[in-house]
Amino acid sequence: MTRSELSDVMRICAPPQRNVHLTIDPKHIAIGYNMSYEKKNRCNIINALTFDVEDWYQSTVDINAPIRDVVLKQTEKVLEILSEAKVHATFFVLGLVAEKFSHLIERTAAEGHEIATHGYKHQLIFTQTPSEFASDLKRSIVLLEDITGRRVIGHRAPDFSITEKSLWALDILCEQGIIYDSSIFPIKHRRYGINHCRRGIHYITSPAPETRLLVGKGFERENPRFSLQNGFLNTLIEFPLSTISLFGVNFPVCGGGYLRLMPYIATRAAIKKLSSEGMPTMIYMHPYEFDSQDLPTPIGNAKNLRLKFLRFNQNLNRNRSEMKLRKLLNDFKFVPIKDVLRCLRVN
Repeated sequence: MTRSELSDVMRICAPPQRNVHLTIDPKHIAIGYNMSYEKKNRCNIINALTFDVEDWYQSTVDINAPIRDVVLKQTEKVLEILSEAKVHATFFVLGLVAEKFSHLIERTAAEGHEIATHGYKHQLIFTQTPSEFASDLKRSIVLLEDITGRRVIGHRAPDFSITEKSLWALDILCEQGIIYDSSIFPIKHRRYGINHCRRGIHYITSPAPETRLLVGKGFERENPRFSLQNGFLNTLIEFPLSTISLFGVNFPVCGGGYLRLMPYIATRAAIKKLSSEGMPTMIYMHPYEFDSQDLPTPIGNAKNLRLKFLRFNQNLNRNRSEMKLRKLLNDFKFVPIKDVLRCLRVN
């Protein structure tokens, strides 16, 4: 990302001040200002399209396994679809993938897509110590910035592993210059999720001295409770994974297995409902979901019943992923996350 682009998003042209702590606990994820579209602009809502670039086997079955060459073919297929549609997206890239296929990341950035970090090794954050996570994060950021020559401002945790057990990670993201995070799923799930987190894009912060916040061109609000030092915003934007609320319960939509398994008509209805609430939709997919040939062969030979079921479940509807993506690109407007943030106002 160039300095001028970064200025358009957050009026920030340099990394945030270091050693600034958000000191976040579960109650703090419900404070701060929402960011949304004004009602008069809701018919023109643009949504975020994102891809987590990783190897299914390494990220799901064996974290110590080498990255397979199939990742290259899978990601190139996604790039071709986006090129045909003339759409740009945010790619959350695993450090191990960038290390092995630096030319792929160079191509992705050169074609106009945003490169953000997915961590280095796909290790769940709540299984790490703060120092281990900080080291993993820094390694991935430095690697991606060296490859692309652009600043990395976005982060998504492996398997949405910023939960109530690992909220300390948000401090570390801020310290390392990350401007937005997209890791929190506002649902109740056995592996991930913070059910009481706000559903829309919002700032995560702890109480700070009264000051003035500027957000993009023309968007400003007097006296929000955020800390600015030397003109730089020392807080974090959270773009949660999209959910719809029915009868007080949040339901996941528009990403991963939820997107693969839901009928397209339900996905389209969910996006329209989110738009009516002034909330851009966050679509997340994985390049491996566009490869229906990667998993079937080993299923019959797998001796481990759990792995056998996992492969079967992960392969469901992969052959329909490309069709669903093409329909989404035809029916709605999508851009990288950094461009969504340019269009929002502070409530």
